[in-house]
Amino acid sequence: MDIKLTCGSEIVVAGWPDEILPTVEQLLNSTRSSRPQLVATWCDEQGRLRESLPVFINGEHIRFRKGLKTELKDGDEVYVIPLIAGG
Repeated sequence: MDIKLTCGSEIVVAGWPDEILPTVEQLLNSTRSSRPQLVATWCDEQGRLRESLPVFINGEHIRFRKGLKTELKDGDEVYVIPLIAGG
């Protein structure tokens, strides 16, 4: 399946191996083993993906769909905007 996950300017996932298409949450969680430090920045103190994580599918914010439960389809491009904190 042709699904792409990008964080900033970096392509994190290119393709999905299963025939069953993932939700946004499943796609983001699939990067835990290959990119644990990156995924840690997406998570709260309990290790859950932040509901406030700025995630877009084909340019549309997931809050206008079903949030992290949004089902993806072949050809979707998912963008995570890196969280920046500081003072």
